[in-house]
Amino acid sequence: MTGVNLGSVGFLHEIDVDRLEEAVCLLVQRKYSIERRSLLASSCYDTGGHRTVFDEALNDVVLARGNPITSIIVGLEIDGERVEDLPGDGVIIATPTGSTAYSMSAGGPIIHPAAEVILITPICPHTLQNRSYITGIQSEITLRLISNQDGASLSVDGRIGRQMTTGSRVTVSVSDRKVQYIRLWDEDFFKTLPTKIHKRGLCR
Repeated sequence: MTGVNLGSVGFLHEIDVDRLEEAVCLLVQRKYSIERRSLLASSCYDTGGHRTVFDEALNDVVLARGNPITSIIVGLEIDGERVEDLPGDGVIIATPTGSTAYSMSAGGPIIHPAAEVILITPICPHTLQNRSYITGIQSEITLRLISNQDGASLSVDGRIGRQMTTGSRVTVSVSDRKVQYIRLWDEDFFKTLPTKIHKRGLCR
């Protein structure tokens, strides 16, 4: 997998328009390396414990409020252990690739895409602290919808959200599958990061 950056940021896209001709030559000559990136496997369960949806994400799985003026409470569990209840706008579970997407906008840390971790970031939590959690790739994360005043939804990589009801839950773990990502340039992630962040600030 690779892509051409036609926008302003393009964290995931390897090829900028001004290097398109060079990139095509490298692809034809097979002068590239393959980077394997993690996917998240997510399963949604109804109040009866029946799995209703299974999907995979390259960036993130998001359980968020549906009504813009009311909050929800999400119970966070890691490997079967209750961590805390999070009142607010919801919770993001992200891959390292997704750490520069919605999670970053919500105040989460930036993680190198080759790191083998899972990132959990609350969205505007109604608490006195706002911290993210980072756990290993063997962990299973459960989000339980404890309070749902007026709508909540689950979205996977931004795809249209599935409506959630109080008592339903979603479990997330690292998928057995990986995405093969083509690397054409020998450029360090943290070297190019400041430029991409700056471009994001200039988006129109």
